[in-house]
Amino acid sequence: MAPFRMNPHALFFRSSRNVRYCPVCTSFFLAILALVFGWPHPVSAQTLGDMLESTAGNLSPLATLFDALAYIAGGVLIGQGLLQLKNHFENPGNNPVAQSMAKMAGGSALMALPFVASTLVATLHLGAGDSTIDGVSSTGGPGLDGMVANFVSNIEGPLIDLLSITAILMGIFLIIRGLIKGAKYGTDPRSSSVPNIATHLVIGSILIVAGQSLSTMVATLFGDSTLGDSSTVLAWAQSLDTSGTFGTAVTAALTFFQLIGMIAFVRGWYIVKNAVEGTGQATVAQGFTHIIGGVLAINIYSFLEIMDQTFGTNFLT
Repeated sequence: MAPFRMNPHALFFRSSRNVRYCPVCTSFFLAILALVFGWPHPVSAQTLGDMLESTAGNLSPLATLFDALAYIAGGVLIGQGLLQLKNHFENPGNNPVAQSMAKMAGGSALMALPFVASTLVATLHLGAGDSTIDGVSSTGGPGLDGMVANFVSNIEGPLIDLLSITAILMGIFLIIRGLIKGAKYGTDPRSSSVPNIATHLVIGSILIVAGQSLSTMVATLFGDSTLGDSSTVLAWAQSLDTSGTFGTAVTAALTFFQLIGMIAFVRGWYIVKNAVEGTGQATVAQGFTHIIGGVLAINIYSFLEIMDQTFGTNFLT
């Protein structure tokens, strides 16, 4: 009978199957390698400060590497967005256009990463410039109130202009679409019905004159189309903080709520249109909730005064 022989290679592979991965052991082994190969020379680094300075100097070239990686990732995202845009035209149901637009926008931002980063820093005005929101001045220093005030003051005007232009374009598009549906009246009872056509024409007209529509809604809810100012709320906030820092932050936060209200007001009319059209799960109640909530947020100062008088809290008196 021949003696039993074990192949050493088979023994190695068979035993390696029973070896389990140990994260702690791996981390300990990598730490030993780092100590062995990365231990500073006593001549080049005598103190802990020297070690930190050397580490910072060695890490500085990573910024260029990150820029290159962001540029490559941006190109890949733009390519994926273009492919998804092509697939959208071939099969719109399974390929939403929002995904392709988001990838192309993100890719463009990554390809221009230094510019985007500098723009974000300049928006906050970290340590530079002065800003004024509703008569409240902020030095734009390192404080959080200065950052919030500068951020809101930078986006307030451009965001209102952007929303106005967007509402006008949406209104024109809805009117054109409504007229096209009216020309096809009788061919498709659902999409070319009278309520559908009228909804496109009416909401399109409201969005084109969104400013006047907003004034009408404010007058309907508050009895006056004039928006409230920040004097009452600001006086309450400054009574808690004599330096005015808290007042600056409160005014900036309420101004941001007003901007959110403008977005909700425009979006509410679009939700009403989708509800009448039967698109998705939108309802008319959801649309009017956005519209009324947006109007209350836009006139947040008067709304706070009304709530203060209603509940008798007397915070703003």
